[in-house]
Amino acid sequence: MEDRRRSARVRSIFDLRVLDTDLLRIIGRLEDVSRRGICVINEQPVTPGKVYQLELVVPLAEDATERIAFSAKCVWKRQDPEDGSCRSGFRFLRVGPKNMAALERLLGDGFLLARQDGDRRGAPE
Repeated sequence: MEDRRRSARVRSIFDLRVLDTDLLRIIGRLEDVSRRGICVINEQPVTPGKVYQLELVVPLAEDATERIAFSAKCVWKRQDPEDGSCRSGFRFLRVGPKNMAALERLLGDGFLLARQDGDRRGAPE
């Protein structure tokens, strides 16, 4: 089947948390990111079609973090039949210039690792 993605994804090599800022709770961990959105390994349930106010929590030093804020729409949710984990895809709706610059730094600073070809776990077909 044809892949609907329009931009390359890169996988997180660190445990980056994704925070729902409306509910002040961690919804999961970042699996991968592109310039158009993110994939999250869920710890809390999410609703496809719903718009969320989210933050990526990026560790900088021992006691310091950077928070990258954005609004995103949950466009899909899938449960992995092998391990039972749940993943969801979010499309960016609003990312301010400062936060977009932080995402670009994140993509280039070694926090993320290029995704292997053919690894489409959790992605919609």
